[in-house]
Amino acid sequence: MPSGPAQELSLTPDPVNPMAYAIKLFNVKAGQPVKLTFNNKAAVPLPHNVVVGKAGSKDALMAAAMKIMTDPNGMAKGFVPEDCPDIIAHTKLVQPGQSETISFSCPSPGEYPYMCMFPGHSALMNGIIKAE
Repeated sequence: MPSGPAQELSLTPDPVNPMAYAIKLFNVKAGQPVKLTFNNKAAVPLPHNVVVGKAGSKDALMAAAMKIMTDPNGMAKGFVPEDCPDIIAHTKLVQPGQSETISFSCPSPGEYPYMCMFPGHSALMNGIIKAE
């Protein structure tokens, strides 16, 4: 059961490479609530999302990102797969200049992957939330 105040995390696209996140690793306490704010202030106006997966699910999330890329309704879904049980939290598709905050917790110690599932972004635009 999550307890304590939420740990607040802030994420933006990398100022040099807008196809990557500025931060690739966050450390949190397992079970503690997390509030992650994604602020899409990229130099290049591209939409992005943040999808957080269960511990150890990076390969499954990458596969889901490849699958949603070919979905004709992908844009309407914000490029977030509806049938991926490994997703624990996600933003909507955040347009340039906008932001969104999501709340979740990493229930046990492990490495929780996060990535942008907009087509072609996940290969570079990913990172790890390490829960200890």
